[in-house]
Amino acid sequence: MTGGAAPRRKGARAEVALVRWLRVNGWPDARRYLAGDGRQPGDVDGVPGVCLEVKDQQRHDVAGWLRQTEAEAGPNLPVLVVRPRGVTDPGRWWAVLRVGALAELLTEPTNETGEENMTNPMSVEEYTAEMRRLIAEARRDEAIAEAFALECAEKFGLGDDHPHPEGQ
Repeated sequence: MTGGAAPRRKGARAEVALVRWLRVNGWPDARRYLAGDGRQPGDVDGVPGVCLEVKDQQRHDVAGWLRQTEAEAGPNLPVLVVRPRGVTDPGRWWAVLRVGALAELLTEPTNETGEENMTNPMSVEEYTAEMRRLIAEARRDEAIAEAFALECAEKFGLGDDHPHPEGQ
């Protein structure tokens, strides 16, 4: 997606939706960083120790976006939040982080102040079951998005032999 007013509005709407979801789900201080000099850690503030970068674009560049998130994160945990096509509930969007960062989260029971990191600690079995559920849900969401894309392509006579306009 190229720069411009429409993509910025789309990104802002995704950020607002995530902030609202975070506030309802335990992070009452969540707020958007307003556009500035580009040195703010991510797009959303109010989740201590976490840099949240939000992406809502047709074409996914997860590797590039994750590098951007990591560059902005500083000492914070870099988490890329991606809104999949057709999924409006931010609780079902994708959170992307490196496996090493995930391992640190799972093995460090306390943060630097000695407080527990997790508000609802899970057993390994509970965590594994939850991860399997989330993976199945993501696959289902991906299948829905793919079916929608195929339906649109068929409806509008687009195929892989047609170039896709940038930003759509």
